[in-house]
Amino acid sequence: MSEQTTHADAAMDDAAVRILASQINMTLELFDALDEGIALYRRDGTVVTGNATARTMVGRTQAELRDAYFTIHLAPGDFAKVLGFYQTLLATELPVEFDANFIHADGTPVPVHVRLLPARYQGRMVGIYGIAQQTAP
Repeated sequence: MSEQTTHADAAMDDAAVRILASQINMTLELFDALDEGIALYRRDGTVVTGNATARTMVGRTQAELRDAYFTIHLAPGDFAKVLGFYQTLLATELPVEFDANFIHADGTPVPVHVRLLPARYQGRMVGIYGIAQQTAP
C-alpha cells in the first residue's frame, strides 16, 4: 500500500468517525442516561467523544478528552494490557472484553469492566467503541 493510499484511507476513516460521533452527540440525552461509560475512539487510539458517564468516571471534560490518546484515563500498570487488547481488536475486528483500572483526574483508581467493539461506517471499521462499567474495588 502506498503512502498516499494510507493517508487517503486515514482521512476517510476520520471523516467516518466524525459522522459516527455526530450521531452519538445528537442522541446524547439517551447515551448520558446510561450507567455505562461509552466512548468513541479513532483507530489510532485518540478520543472522539464520550457520554456523561464516561466523563464522570475519569473526571474530565469533553474538551480535555477530545483528541487525547486513550491512556489519559488508564492506570499506568494497565497500559500494556489494554494496548494489547486494542491491537487485537484492530487486527481481528472482533470485540474484546477485559477488566482494567481507569484513573480519575483526582488520582482515584476506578476499577472497570471494558468491552471494545468495532465502530463501523458503511461496513468498514473506522474506529472503536469503548464501553466501560464500573466494578467493585
